[in-house]
Amino acid sequence: MMDRELAKLLRLISQNKSPEFSGVGIIATDRPNDLPITPLRKEDSSLKLPITGLEECLKIFLKISDVRNRYHDGFHVLVPPFSLIAVSQFFSTPIVPGAIEDYTHGSRFRTALYGSKLPGVVAVGVVSQQYETSIFVDGRRFNPEDYLKG
Repeated sequence: MMDRELAKLLRLISQNKSPEFSGVGIIATDRPNDLPITPLRKEDSSLKLPITGLEECLKIFLKISDVRNRYHDGFHVLVPPFSLIAVSQFFSTPIVPGAIEDYTHGSRFRTALYGSKLPGVVAVGVVSQQYETSIFVDGRRFNPEDYLKG
């Protein structure tokens, strides 16, 4: 269920992005304490985490994915049922031997691919600055539209 909600969220982010959109990376997990993450920024009280629900999460992602927002960098963490619990995290994934490598994309894309293979990670989604949208599940890349149809 979290994977499908993440696919919907990615589609909505892509459809509602601003000209200052920086790209976004989102980890959906049921084991956040097991993730190889560390904050890139100290969170301030204005974020009021956790934020729950698709619409509320969409609002915050559109806000923080602006190049002028201090939290635009790194990956953000969602947990069940659909709650944003951490923003702007450095996601240090191990390299997955045998993963299909794509040399046309950057670090966020490759990190999402590798990270989707980690235990407890349901899916990892990215919307690039060039507005390409992908969801990764168990090391496989999908277009969110196709994923929602399947």
